[in-house]
Amino acid sequence: MLAGDRSYLCSMYCRWWFDWFKRQVKIIIRHPGRTRYGDGAYISSPAGCSLAYHRRCLGQIAMPNNLLAGLKIIAVDPLYAVTGRYVDWLKSRLELYFFPVAVLHHDCPADMEIQAFFQTGNTLSSSLLDTGEGVTSRSYVVGFSFSRLLREFLAHDLIKPEDALTIRMNCEGAELGVLRSLEETGLKADRLLGSIGDIRKNFGDQAHDDAIRLLAKENIEFQYFKGSDPSTWVKAFEVFEPMASRGDRAIPPKS
Repeated sequence: MLAGDRSYLCSMYCRWWFDWFKRQVKIIIRHPGRTRYGDGAYISSPAGCSLAYHRRCLGQIAMPNNLLAGLKIIAVDPLYAVTGRYVDWLKSRLELYFFPVAVLHHDCPADMEIQAFFQTGNTLSSSLLDTGEGVTSRSYVVGFSFSRLLREFLAHDLIKPEDALTIRMNCEGAELGVLRSLEETGLKADRLLGSIGDIRKNFGDQAHDDAIRLLAKENIEFQYFKGSDPSTWVKAFEVFEPMASRGDRAIPPKS
């Protein structure tokens, strides 16, 4: 989405409005299904966003701007069967380094391990954890602690100790391990985009509170973002537009 894929942007924006229409029908016929925003795929209703907000989204669709141009992107994602098809396209537009491995959870004692990987129909929710929700297949992936990955990136000069990092995460609960790794290595992240709700869902309140504490301690700005949810787009546009001209590093891990 941030790289300016018009077809993806248009598809997600139209789905957002179609979902709104379905919710209105459910309200009218008093259907017991999901109608409240904040639950499910979208944080906010398109009808609740300002005209200026929609003009910003439609402007990116009509004249896509590659908001990652000039950045060094290090992507970590074990679901190569899905993401692999986009790697060549992204490499033609970005300085991209792609690693098809998983990020281990904070409670894993090893820094490298082969683990079971549970793929769901909604690939965004595929995970190292067997939640039993919509799992369609099981395979095995190589996983690394985020500390180990950061050390390897430093060793190969993919990042430098003085770099200010932006981290885009969708790691199904592995976010706490990412935050602890930044504290351990002393690397600085200016901002984190994604979600940390899965930490509470998968590991409980204490782990979630630990993540909030680390965000505050490391002075990391957190912004909820999901590429498939247009109600989160404009904040992400505002984050990446000034970064693209500075040449920061952006590291989006996913497990």
